[in-house]
Amino acid sequence: MTTIERPFHWGIVVIAGDDWRGEPEAPAIDPDRMVAANDFAVTIAVRHAQDTDEVEKGDDGVESVKFAKATVVARLLDSSPPDEGRRQVFSGVITVPSGRLSIGDADEESIVTAHQGSNRVIVSVDEGIPADDLSPDLVFVDLLPALP
Repeated sequence: MTTIERPFHWGIVVIAGDDWRGEPEAPAIDPDRMVAANDFAVTIAVRHAQDTDEVEKGDDGVESVKFAKATVVARLLDSSPPDEGRRQVFSGVITVPSGRLSIGDADEESIVTAHQGSNRVIVSVDEGIPADDLSPDLVFVDLLPALP
């Protein structure tokens, strides 16, 4: 399991094979949906780093915006996960020839192990998150082998 917790200044997370170089393009986020996908990448809307009213003092004593953080929890699984109090918001298949996924945005990425070849990507949120919250601060990503 990999947990990524940081500010996402773009308000999106892109999941793609670590050898993907942007062609074809990552799917654009639809403002009415939390997740978009194609055969090579999944984009997920998360809490935008500037979606906050909190401030903090820097070392110089000057107040500035304290960026909001979002958390992405990624798991590599061999079978469907049990019901863990989550609501599934997406299930789809992407191709990962290298067996390694990049999870991140334009600022930073983390590389995690995936199944080599086709992966079923299941994106879920806590079941208490309202369906109209399309940019949550906690997202779960499960990677399973895609069945033929």
